[in-house]
Amino acid sequence: MNAEWMFDARKIPDEVMNYLRRIAVRAVEEKHYSPELVANFLGIDRTSIYDWLRNYRYTGEEALDT
Repeated sequence: MNAEWMFDARKIPDEVMNYLRRIAVRAVEEKHYSPELVANFLGIDRTSIYDWLRNYRYTGEEALDT
């Protein structure tokens, strides 16, 4: 597998992004970590975390799939 995706988030495989979204949302929703902390830990922009949370709260877990 080409590791090019490690340097360009747009190239991260769908399965990996789906997993990261679930980890991020569960960390905020179930473990009560701040979105900023989760974003910093995962190396993801905090606005993405907020987008995922909004979509999850509105649509449910299927919103986390690509």
